[in-house]
Amino acid sequence: MTFLELFVVVTKRFSRSLYVTSNTCFHDFFTIYTHITTFIEDVDPKLSHMACDMKLNFDNYWGELENVNPLLFVAVVLDPRYKKQYVDWSFEKMYGINDVSNKMKKSVTKILKNMFDHYSAQDSEGEKYELDKYLKEERVSMDGDFDLLVWWKLNSTKYKVLSQVAKDVLAIPVSTVSSQSVFKTGGRVLSTFKSSLTLKMVQSLICSQNWLKSKVTQERVDIQGALQDIEDLEDIDNDFAILVDFPTDHI
Repeated sequence: MTFLELFVVVTKRFSRSLYVTSNTCFHDFFTIYTHITTFIEDVDPKLSHMACDMKLNFDNYWGELENVNPLLFVAVVLDPRYKKQYVDWSFEKMYGINDVSNKMKKSVTKILKNMFDHYSAQDSEGEKYELDKYLKEERVSMDGDFDLLVWWKLNSTKYKVLSQVAKDVLAIPVSTVSSQSVFKTGGRVLSTFKSSLTLKMVQSLICSQNWLKSKVTQERVDIQGALQDIEDLEDIDNDFAILVDFPTDHI
């Protein structure tokens, strides 16, 4: 998997309207964290620099508990394959065994307990120790196919109150923004006034645009020279396509 491919996969998963994502969000962000920290030590200086910048943005969103929706953690606890043990382990991996991770562990426990108390107050038939029983029981095996929503449906009589909490928490979508809105920039390049551009030229323009935006030094950028290089490359591709009798639109 390439460095940026993971982010595309995660964004597409979050953007699915009929896909339960609240219980997978924390897993994906933890994977992203591991991915970034690994590439910070990469021998390629460009990848390492990119990863360092991404780590700063990651810390801005996930460095403080107050900046994170705690229901994303609760959703993982409500997955019987992981429960509280996985959340605690992830906090320690990300923040170390210190006051920060301890604070986050306690906060998740407190929020989950408050939610359970709120739901149980509305259901007099619910068991008082339902939450403790769920957390203490053995975790479900990860072998084979597992449908989280089906599991809670089958165990709704066993965990009458907690199943109501799970039903509401797991129904929360992580994002309402489509993946096309996040990644698709071709529409802003190939407009009605530039409809004759080849696929190769569109890709070149998008790559050049991203490169220019990421330029952080004050050195002079030879725009005309760069555009000329792109045109020369396209001419070479077209000449090659003619020689091999291959459609230029597929180059």
